[in-house]
Amino acid sequence: MTRGPGGRPRLYCIPYAGGGTAVFRDWGGRLGPWIDVRPVVLPGRERRFAERAATSVQAAVDGLLPELLPELEPPFALFGHSMGALVAYELARRLAAVGCRADRLIVAGAGAPHRPRSALHGLPDAGLLAALRDLGGIPPELLAADELLALMLPTIRADLTAAETYHQPPDRPLDCPITAIGAASDPIVAAADVAAWRAHTHAGFQHHVLPGGHFFLSSGRDEVLLLIGEALGDPG
Repeated sequence: MTRGPGGRPRLYCIPYAGGGTAVFRDWGGRLGPWIDVRPVVLPGRERRFAERAATSVQAAVDGLLPELLPELEPPFALFGHSMGALVAYELARRLAAVGCRADRLIVAGAGAPHRPRSALHGLPDAGLLAALRDLGGIPPELLAADELLALMLPTIRADLTAAETYHQPPDRPLDCPITAIGAASDPIVAAADVAAWRAHTHAGFQHHVLPGGHFFLSSGRDEVLLLIGEALGDPG
């Protein structure tokens, strides 16, 4: 990624379903001072807890554009994991349509937008919680807090609905490179679905497979950050 005179590239980070900015809390220190890490707050959590979470990727991006557009200037990249990857992709598409092209899109733990996805959002509460527990998607401290878990469940379900109902054929590939990262033991995202992101860019494409399951963003954090640094041109 080319940096402007005296400027640091910005990395906008969008979390997985039900996730928040805490996922990216130490990324700035670990990636180094050469990059400006900017976690994105989605409706239904943290300072936007009172807002209803979007049930479509398009609606999520509708809510982000007015907040992000005034501060976006090159160079910048977009990162997203799972549901966040699809939001980041749609955001890249919409920004490109208004002449604000991202320098790179980095997606993790998500199949390409034209590939089929799981249907967890339709499960009853108990089934949904069991599925998320099996995936490792609920921190132990949240599992032990019944009231908080009940408060967060509608947001988690809305996020999953947005991700699992999103579909975008690769008819207008992006002009920015895409780096796609998957996990070897992910039970809900196949390696072929991650590799299929290649169809969504006219520019360069990189595909990496790391050890771990769906939430390798935590278990393989150092490996993920190394790949991000390389993708953005870590000056070392």
